[in-house]
Amino acid sequence: MTEDRQTSGALAPANAVSAASDVDSELVADARRAIASGHVSTAEAGRWYGLTEAEVSQLSTAAPNPGTALTAIHAELAEIAKLRRSDPRKYWSDAVQTRERELIEIRDGHADIDPLLREEWARTGGIDLNRRKVEAAGRRALQELDAKDAAALEASVSDLPIGARREICRFLAVDPAGWRPASEEDVAEFRKSDIGDLVDEWGNAAAHKLGIVFGRMRLMAREMSAKDRSRAEAWFDGLNAAQAKAVFKALAGG
Repeated sequence: MTEDRQTSGALAPANAVSAASDVDSELVADARRAIASGHVSTAEAGRWYGLTEAEVSQLSTAAPNPGTALTAIHAELAEIAKLRRSDPRKYWSDAVQTRERELIEIRDGHADIDPLLREEWARTGGIDLNRRKVEAAGRRALQELDAKDAAALEASVSDLPIGARREICRFLAVDPAGWRPASEEDVAEFRKSDIGDLVDEWGNAAAHKLGIVFGRMRLMAREMSAKDRSRAEAWFDGLNAAQAKAVFKALAGG
């Protein structure tokens, strides 16, 4: 992180990245977890995470975990299907038909969301609710920018590693109420940066909003691998002032 954008070390790499090899163990681990979630098959996980043949070969023993939310959905759909023969009147009732449609939508939808987030979000408020939170933050950032900067920011986010994008989305969806306001020292230090005019723009809410930004960034960084964290740091350093300010506003919730 450059000195002129103080984030209290939120994205500072914590560990050295291990030497490169033919197999990206972090991606393979993500793919195995995605398969265990029940949201993707081995072939789909390989395509989603862009795995090489050598990496896909390490997924041969991966299997869905019977305790996942999606597995429970499949089980409930199977029970509903049995009603077609055992109790047709109940099966065709409005309540059962509505529930079946809901389960099918969850099972078949959201293919553009990271499989690991689908599993987590299905258990924490629902996929649609969490997705709307992330999309709202994205719109908030892009609306702050002119068309050229907005397009460049959107493209640069798409170029981040899948693991970095997942953690960004995960913590954009988290309720920010629990984060403490930034200290007076952190606010004063941030004011010196090239986007320090946000302090004046936010006024009395500056400490609160910066606390949310720093809190989100620390959690995102903590959950990223060292390699992804380094890429995310380089990405943020490469943003111009307008883009960086838009990102801060999105992270702060406005």
